[in-house]
Amino acid sequence: MDWVYVSPSGDFDHDGARGGRYAIRPHGDLTDRISYPDFAIALLDEATAPRHHRTHLAVT
Repeated sequence: MDWVYVSPSGDFDHDGARGGRYAIRPHGDLTDRISYPDFAIALLDEATAPRHHRTHLAVT
């Protein structure tokens, strides 16, 4: 069985606009932030072209 768990690294920037970039980290840092639009792009990128398997991804 293949799986991947994707979560924001720290917290969402609730009013943040799409910045057009994100980074994948093996562990989250509670001081990191990501906007909802950038997190959505990270999810779509991983869903349409999986690059990670059986791991947790922290997106920032």
